[in-house]
Amino acid sequence: MSDVKYTDEQLAAIDFVNGNVLVNASAGSGKTEVLGERAYRLIAGNAKLNELLVLTFTNLAAQNMRARIRKKLLENGLTKIAANVDAVNIQTYDAFALELAKKYQHVLNYDGEIKTVDKTLITVKVNELIRQKLDDLYIKKDSLIQEVIYYYCLKDDKCIADFINKIYSYIESSSDEDKTISELREKYFDEKYILNLLNEKAKQFYDELIASYKDVKTISDPDLFDSIEQYLQNLLYASDYESMYRGVCSLDDNFPRVSKNCDDEDKLKIKKCRDVLTSIKLFVDNTNLQESIDHIISQKDRVLCLVELAIEVYQDIKAYKYKHGTFTFNDIFKFALKIVKDPTINKKLRNRFKYIMVDEYQDTSLLQEEFINALENKNLFLVGDVKQSIYRFRGADSSLFLSRFDAYKKAQGGTLLNLSKNFRTRKEPLESNNDLFEALMSKEYTKLDYKQDHFMHFGNDSYEKANNKMISYDYHNEILCNPKDDNITSEDEYRLVAHDIIEKINSGFEVASKDGLRKATFSDFAILSRNKSKFAEIQKVFNEFNIPLFANYSEKLSTNPLIMTLKNIIKMIYQFSIGESSNDFPHQYMSLLRSFLIRLDDKDIHDIIKNKTYDSHPSYSIIKNIAKKAKTITNYQLTQQIIKDFDIYQKLISVGDISNNIEILNYFLNRSKEMDELGYDLLDYCEYFINLENFEIEEELDKVKPSIDSVSLLSMHASKGLEYKIVYLISNDYQINKANSISLDFSPHYGYCFYNIDFLNSESKFKQFISGDEKMENLLEELRIFYVACTRAQEKNILVFNHSQADIENKKVENFEDIKKYIDFYIYSHQSFKIRTGNVDNIKLDSKDSIVNKNIALDEPYEFSNDLYITKKISKDVSEDIDHELLEIGNKYHAYLESCDFVTKDTSFIKDKKDRYLIDRFLKNSLFDDAGDAIQLHEYEFYDEENDVTGVIDFMLVYDDHIDLIDFKLSHIDDEAYEKQVKTYKQYMQKLCPDKKINMYILGILSLDKKEVKDD
Repeated sequence: MSDVKYTDEQLAAIDFVNGNVLVNASAGSGKTEVLGERAYRLIAGNAKLNELLVLTFTNLAAQNMRARIRKKLLENGLTKIAANVDAVNIQTYDAFALELAKKYQHVLNYDGEIKTVDKTLITVKVNELIRQKLDDLYIKKDSLIQEVIYYYCLKDDKCIADFINKIYSYIESSSDEDKTISELREKYFDEKYILNLLNEKAKQFYDELIASYKDVKTISDPDLFDSIEQYLQNLLYASDYESMYRGVCSLDDNFPRVSKNCDDEDKLKIKKCRDVLTSIKLFVDNTNLQESIDHIISQKDRVLCLVELAIEVYQDIKAYKYKHGTFTFNDIFKFALKIVKDPTINKKLRNRFKYIMVDEYQDTSLLQEEFINALENKNLFLVGDVKQSIYRFRGADSSLFLSRFDAYKKAQGGTLLNLSKNFRTRKEPLESNNDLFEALMSKEYTKLDYKQDHFMHFGNDSYEKANNKMISYDYHNEILCNPKDDNITSEDEYRLVAHDIIEKINSGFEVASKDGLRKATFSDFAILSRNKSKFAEIQKVFNEFNIPLFANYSEKLSTNPLIMTLKNIIKMIYQFSIGESSNDFPHQYMSLLRSFLIRLDDKDIHDIIKNKTYDSHPSYSIIKNIAKKAKTITNYQLTQQIIKDFDIYQKLISVGDISNNIEILNYFLNRSKEMDELGYDLLDYCEYFINLENFEIEEELDKVKPSIDSVSLLSMHASKGLEYKIVYLISNDYQINKANSISLDFSPHYGYCFYNIDFLNSESKFKQFISGDEKMENLLEELRIFYVACTRAQEKNILVFNHSQADIENKKVENFEDIKKYIDFYIYSHQSFKIRTGNVDNIKLDSKDSIVNKNIALDEPYEFSNDLYITKKISKDVSEDIDHELLEIGNKYHAYLESCDFVTKDTSFIKDKKDRYLIDRFLKNSLFDDAGDAIQLHEYEFYDEENDVTGVIDFMLVYDDHIDLIDFKLSHIDDEAYEKQVKTYKQYMQKLCPDKKINMYILGILSLDKKEVKDD
């Protein structure tokens, strides 16, 4: 939208300067452009650069905003101002908070250095402390903790540890920890507070009963209504707990019977009334007011025993952080909040920042809301879309947006502006989305009036130009269903998608571009899934179809081969350093020998482990030598030494996916440095990895997307802010709202809720409401995630169901009330989406029919980055023997070849003339002369479960009777390790294709050497 003519709605937001404003920006409405344009106009006008504060949630968003403003200034000749754009406070909340904390540190009564530490390190420490304190109480045979175990635990004490963790997190997230701790100790067992809660819930049930009673009043059978009214008479005025209890006690089990002749609509009204009545009976549960209060208070000593443990853990962790001067960003933000509340500093900051803009306001937390309110001076510009609030797990509170929305809509405290025109999506899918979400996002449950306030209006008239009107394709949203009725597997769903993409690519399916129409490429397709657990299975299916696929998700580091290898090396070094060997040593050493660092044959590994001849391999000496230094160097230096002595950077070239692995390596180095700052010794270093597993704490790192034409596979969460031409939504049988069966829980509103496992009728009055509220919040968030997913497509949404068409059409979900009950709103879409049966033909690896036409022109010439992939400088003692240039060139040429069609040998996408010449020269190798008769497989990833081997085969040509398996090297192909590597590849491929002969080759890209590897 760089040269777009702004709509009246957008201009109203861009030029708004009078007071606080909330911009309600629907998906695809150009909110980022509006925010950037407003900042540009203020800077180009009379505003000083340091008068703006723009807060974002990601560094990328802040960088893009700054670049957008700088570009606009340069385009309009404001070069001097553009040169100083960095003076504008366009930052993430975290970065701005850290800046304030360091600048005004004197307010904090702390004179040590303020450093940040990854939250995972603190999380592990918290869990260690909880376990330690519980174990101490067990050893002392503390009577209260024994009661807690007896009353609340079934199999183990996990529910207790989880409860303590929840209380700890609640204290940590509060802005006033002293007040929070005081309330935790006193508020929730106060008899008056409990009384008010009971009466509050009774009033809610009463209102529901009266509403359903009024519906029943409209049924066509007056005699039946009279009977129901008579039955309910003692509850129709029971608006507090005690009167509701008496009313329930007066009931018998003989609710008036409904005749068979009663029509369905009347039956539904009566059923709803009975459902409310059932809920009331469960709430009262045969206990009067005083009995209910006494039952809650009776648990006080047991529950507070655990609360005190949580408070101790919080205070110990706080002292630990201050001792080492290392804090999480949550701590830093609380520092910043304290600073902005200081009267002198607050006045200074409010005078300085004349314009405060917040992006993605729907993701704001309570702490962040308190922060911007402290700085506000009738100058807030808040932009967001509450329907895209999907980060509750990170503290986002969508009710903050809704509160401002309702207030500003009434002109109370600010102005509400709407951006309702969608410039992303074609009219057909947009209309379908509106129909769907108008029904699903009912005001009763979501607090949204979708049709009035959130309806998306078609705005991109370029789709309506003459050249697009002639298109014969149907761009309406679709449901793609399975042609089979039984024996359907999960892979069948992924085959539906793969086959559909092939058909579209090969049929020349056209999509819109700035110049009219063009044929679709792989990059135009995205697959969005709610469930990431099947990504490896999806990758496998797409490999079969020879479709390039990039799985764009956060990789779990616990299962990354590089991380697993490093962890095993560190554990072995520790054992050598203390002169002891654990029972796990043989397994750890075997894992190292099998890893990409050594790649030893299984037979040799077996002999070494069986005969315990560990020192027969050089790696054993490397570990021992590093262990000798372990007690005199830091964990960071130790990690550097491992990287150097095992030549890890050089060996990453043979693994593939170099950029991601170097990111992971840098992450690992940074983690070891943070451990040093926290005073970790080598034992702590080892135990950290063990405790990650014990406490089920997962570390993740975003993968880097390569610059190749590929289908994107990502989670619905990760798709936020992105857009694609065609979007497939899969895994639509994902189950949400699982029952909450924990015996201890906490809510800031209801307090402590418990269920005594060994006693009947002992559930806390409020436990069901915490569970119910949590389920509803989960359901609403799932609905918002579904909205995000459905609004990513520019041309078409395709929901994929692994069911037959008849099965889909027979599913009946009418509205959100049904969804709340059945927990499956995806199936509602069949009333707004067209249903189409797909194809799940099993196209095997050696079938030429599966080959997709890869000679497809992209919109822009393919361009490779020349930036070095190592993002952080490596210290000299590690990198002195590493050829960084070799890393860069190797990665670049592998990427070139991955994008090449070895039949057409078209290299026009390579901009650099020298690079193109070298690749053209390499492609003349006679090994590729018959490539047109074979299937081309690039960068074939595999995992050999039997041998626990992971690898990436550079290239394969699969013919009818044989396979040419080819490994690319830059030069120097005569290395024994390379031969072992390709033999490992062959071993795996031979199991897949036992009837084919497999030839193995190593080719030098620059040296043009060719070596055929023979079997031993």
